Amino acid sequence: MRLTPGMTVNRYEIETLVGFGGMAQVWQVRHRKTNSRYALKVLHRASDRLQRRLLREGRAQAQLHHPALLPVSDILDVQGYVALLMPLITGPSLSTLLRRYRPLLPEALALYIQDVADGQQRR
Repeated sequence: MRLTPGMTVNRYEIETLVGFGGMAQVWQVRHRKTNSRYALKVLHRASDRLQRRLLREGRAQAQLHHPALLPVSDILDVQGYVALLMPLITGPSLSTLLRRYRPLLPEALALYIQDVADGQQRR
């Protein structure tokens, strides 16, 4: 599977690669009619097992509604690969932040307990 900026997938134009991992890539895409931007998580490995796994993940995430969880708004087929459409969250990754600043253990625990475990979002 090969996506490149400027390609069209369903109603979305591929803009830029946001990140990638062992099984998927995340692309910033733009809805061609509304100009809204989204994240598109696309498998880049074609095994049936991984396809079923991401499809289950997308279906489960689409049913969950919580401020600390990213909802899946659509499941697409991209060149025969399963893809999840989600809100686009901008900003640095956790690994980038941790390269710039290493919190002390009490700070890290407080952040985890107050924000991550409770599902809160800092404003």
